[in-house]
Amino acid sequence: MHPFLCCLTFLTLIAAPPEADVELSLDVPEDSTSTQVSIASDSVHPYDIVITGDATIEGTVEGDIVISEGMLTLEGSTEGDVVLISGDFLISGAIKGDLVAIGGEGVVSGHIEGDAVFIGGVLELDSTAVIEGDLVVVSVELKRDPAAVVKGDETELSLGPLGKLLAGVLSRRVPPGEIEAGKPAPAFASGIVFIASFARLILIAVLYLLGLLMLVALPRWQRRSELAVEHVIWKTVLTGVVYRLAVGGIFAILAISIIGWLLLPLAVLGWAFIALMGIPQASLWVGRWIKKWLRFSFESRIGLYSLGFITIYLLSILSAVLSLLLRETSLPARIVHVIGFLLIFGVMTVGRGGIIYTLIFPREARALEKHLKPRAE
Repeated sequence: MHPFLCCLTFLTLIAAPPEADVELSLDVPEDSTSTQVSIASDSVHPYDIVITGDATIEGTVEGDIVISEGMLTLEGSTEGDVVLISGDFLISGAIKGDLVAIGGEGVVSGHIEGDAVFIGGVLELDSTAVIEGDLVVVSVELKRDPAAVVKGDETELSLGPLGKLLAGVLSRRVPPGEIEAGKPAPAFASGIVFIASFARLILIAVLYLLGLLMLVALPRWQRRSELAVEHVIWKTVLTGVVYRLAVGGIFAILAISIIGWLLLPLAVLGWAFIALMGIPQASLWVGRWIKKWLRFSFESRIGLYSLGFITIYLLSILSAVLSLLLRETSLPARIVHVIGFLLIFGVMTVGRGGIIYTLIFPREARALEKHLKPRAE
């Protein structure tokens, strides 16, 4: 994946400053940085609550609840959604919206009118638990009482170590004591999220043009690399993986020596050249699969390149659009972003592997081209 794209997509995960601060009675122990929020049983809180720390809700919250690295005890009710990030929970009250929990441990014995999504951690559904919507658990240690009721669809998925990685990526820290007014979500994201998402769309368009330039300007190299990716795929995959592992070490060695500092600009140029050359290779490879799957009949290599490029970057484009249109805390945008990042990283490893294989083993690449040429004729 292009490094600038990595930086820009990372910036979309940074929380923008809250749009408004609301005074709320907070109990902050002198020897602790955690914040505790308590809503009494006879109280109605008309705003969203976004906080790092513990919250005890015995009354009613009219907005959403977002808690990071704390403990939620919900004995009352909330009319919005509940999002728990690396936090524990005891839910015996009512949630009229959806419940999303990333990591942490908790017990649900109350009533959830929307969907419930759990990623990582430990979940216990008590005998009195009722979920009106769907239940989705991903890499969760689930303890369910037979009397627990789920009226919607149930989906349970185990991703092994990848599930823990996904939960870790989705988890982010919310600044302590941050209370956000319960206003409708703005039409567009604000601040750095908007800039980073918009810049990511521009960068993807620039990468498309640069990849197209490499495809047209260096047809022989691209053709040989294309044949390598198509006919010796495992060799190119292995080459790409070794390249990914070695490039960091090479730059580290160059950075700690005087001669290395002199060679570092050339190394950066070489790395950028391989990265750009790998874009059309990955796009052609994916485009060929999509063409075969959808039974398209066109033969244009530019058409294949365009089809593959759009497919590879589709999720990244979608996540940027979601970040622009939804709130920066939007869970769908972040999930799409993570899946898109993994997709781009994987296919670009194959594309760069094809280029490296052609450069390191030119005889094998020429022999493969010569061997396949009579078949094409």
